[in-house]
Amino acid sequence: MVKKKDAASIAVRQAERSARDIRKRSKLLLKNAQLDVRSYRKQLAELKKQQIVSKRVDVRSHQPTRYMLGKLKKFKGVALGHELAVPVSKISTHRAKQYTDRGIAARVEKFLLVPKTAAKQKADVYKGHIALTTELNRGEFREIKYPANIHDMHNILEWLAEHENELNQLKGPKDQFGFQLNGHNSRQGLANIRELIAYLMRYDGTNPKERGNLFKKGAVDEFVIMRFRPPKGSNRPNMEPYYGEKRYSPRKKDRKDERRGADYKREKERQRKARQRLAEGEEQHRQRIEKQRKYDRERANDRRESRMAKRLLGD
Repeated sequence: MVKKKDAASIAVRQAERSARDIRKRSKLLLKNAQLDVRSYRKQLAELKKQQIVSKRVDVRSHQPTRYMLGKLKKFKGVALGHELAVPVSKISTHRAKQYTDRGIAARVEKFLLVPKTAAKQKADVYKGHIALTTELNRGEFREIKYPANIHDMHNILEWLAEHENELNQLKGPKDQFGFQLNGHNSRQGLANIRELIAYLMRYDGTNPKERGNLFKKGAVDEFVIMRFRPPKGSNRPNMEPYYGEKRYSPRKKDRKDERRGADYKREKERQRKARQRLAEGEEQHRQRIEKQRKYDRERANDRRESRMAKRLLGD
């Protein structure tokens, strides 16, 4: 009995020593990788969430290993929340090659990595294409990545005609197609790709008096095709500018924009004067009132002289 007890005690001590060695080695690995335990487990959780590491890994108790640190290094963008991963197995080999050849995605091991553009965003495959879905306050926004080699708007029209059937399948029975150029939405929704092509061929641009905006050099860089479900009483797409903010032609400013700017300046000046009046003392208040009265008297004299001049000319 004594011998058995001694053997059990030795086994326990060996297990404790082994656990200490593992913790010591893990601590050294983290130090060399310039990470702490919290950062390591947070990044590991992100890889697990995107199926890069096995679901069997218990992030809360996992001890760092060379293998896992190597994974974090390879998929650093994903671990830090800057990229999203899509398994290559979900996409055809030909299309995966198109994505990598055209720089839309980068391949690392068995995954395609695409940039993450919003906080609440996930990547998946939709009808054979990479799709990024962003959660909104009401509903969601889905961006479908197409591996198209497009340089100008003529290429877009050719590409739309070539993939007409494929694109029409992406639209639900109550959905419509629209587009956005320089942050401006199209004036109406279209039922299918053929109608979209016909509309683009006669499109005048964001300004009715400014023709040919669509086919200007560089227009393709801010051209977005959208699928939307029109609200009741409207057939016009309603989407915030996909590329930052709305852009206007430098040759002619938008009149509504000018009015908004003037209203903003007037309101800003009114607020400045209100703050100034609150901060002034009694003497400053008296001087301001006197100055205003003097100005009013002069204006009254000018108006009186103007009326008299009109009467004389009328007579």
